[in-house]
Amino acid sequence: MTWKSRGLEVKDYQIFLQLDRNPSQSNLAIAKEVGLSAEAVRIRRQALKKSRFLREDATIHDAILGERRQTEIQAVYHPNKLGLLRQHVLFRNITDRKSLNSLKMLCDVHPYTHYRSVMYGQNATLYVQFDIPPAIRRNMQILYSSLLERGLYKSLEVIDEKYGVSQKADFARWNMDDNSWTLTYQQKSSISERTSKIEDLWEEFMRMKNKPQAEILQPALVYNFDSLDMLLLRELTINSRVTIKDLAKAYGKDASTISRRIARIRELVAPEDLLYYNYSVFDLTYAQIITGVFNKNSHLDDERFYQFIKSGVLPFECKGVTDGQQFLIYLHTPPSYASDFSEFFWEHADNVEIFQMQLGSSFTYFFYHENYLGDGMWKTDKKYVLDDPLASIDN
Repeated sequence: MTWKSRGLEVKDYQIFLQLDRNPSQSNLAIAKEVGLSAEAVRIRRQALKKSRFLREDATIHDAILGERRQTEIQAVYHPNKLGLLRQHVLFRNITDRKSLNSLKMLCDVHPYTHYRSVMYGQNATLYVQFDIPPAIRRNMQILYSSLLERGLYKSLEVIDEKYGVSQKADFARWNMDDNSWTLTYQQKSSISERTSKIEDLWEEFMRMKNKPQAEILQPALVYNFDSLDMLLLRELTINSRVTIKDLAKAYGKDASTISRRIARIRELVAPEDLLYYNYSVFDLTYAQIITGVFNKNSHLDDERFYQFIKSGVLPFECKGVTDGQQFLIYLHTPPSYASDFSEFFWEHADNVEIFQMQLGSSFTYFFYHENYLGDGMWKTDKKYVLDDPLASIDN
């Protein structure tokens, strides 16, 4: 009970583990698991925010909704359940700051941008996620070509999300005694050659009898949401710890109506929350993206790629996407393990590229409800998704 790491005591760590498992659970529920009172849990959570282990509460000004409160958690929605396709786009070989800033501005003004981050490999690359109605894929391709013609980048990679999978860090492999991660690796037959730690995990995965079933992400609206539902989804992507009473007042509805609608949204399209915590406490300071093409002579294909991540054998936080041929994997690892992932994919795939992410440049956009027309329809006209965004960066 005397263990302490970077200001994090055992009870703090236990509270964090409960939050990591389910970020939206109440202080009372956590208290029952960690052997404290609900008030003690509340006080400790506030202290964890003050120390910046958890993201501090803050008042932000949303350009659409006005002043809103942010906490350490916000909802993560599934675009395919809204009838949207997530495109992962890499604008590669950006040669100067002006071009990079223009591409960032394009992301800021485009109505279907979800996320962007700057990465560095051979040159600067802007990684962007667009959540688009499938009907505008052609216009998005024209958009990318128009940006190329303007000389803002030199090469492009687009991955339409067929399989998307994520896995949290496995803190059962975090050694509290020496503040390190526990992974073992074997030796190859040749002297001085070793197997990548990830290769060992791959072999462990391949021996598994019951592998997780891969689920193809087909864009299909799961419910006929209305404009209020979409507004509430935006609220949840700002702060999933919403106050029903405040929302009822803001939207002129009774609390039971707001509560019922939020419960439906959570169940159907936004069942998970993202917890913001300080990765450096666990040495998860190296953020990288690895891309490549599946090699037909390797056991690693699109389905096994999904299963490998979903199986939980990888100990670090990772997110993977593939269109069936290309793949992209996003990782938060200790610096000492980053090269093992690079080596693994280099040996199992073709055209492998490795990018170090500049996390300070990363930006997630709140869900943009004004894209939705109602009755399952999204805005798709050329002016909205192509002409206006291009005009914004040309002015």
